[in-house]
Amino acid sequence: MGGYDIGRGVFPYKTHWVWATAQGYLNEVPIGINLVTVSPSNPNFTMDFFFYDNTLIKLNTVEILQDIS
Repeated sequence: MGGYDIGRGVFPYKTHWVWATAQGYLNEVPIGINLVTVSPSNPNFTMDFFFYDNTLIKLNTVEILQDIS
C-alpha cells in the first residue's frame, strides 16, 4: 500500500494544502485515512475518506486545525 501526491505543478493557480494521511494494516486488513483542507479558492473540494478492507468510505468535510505560531 502506498500514496503518491500528483498535485505539484498541476494547478494553474496558487494553492495551499493542509494534508494528513496514514495507511497500514489492522489485523492484516488494509486501512487508510486521508484528510485534506484545500485553498479557500475552492472550498467545495474535499478528499476526506477512510479506507477499510478495500472499501472507500467518503467522509463529510473534516476541519483540520493548524497552529502556525
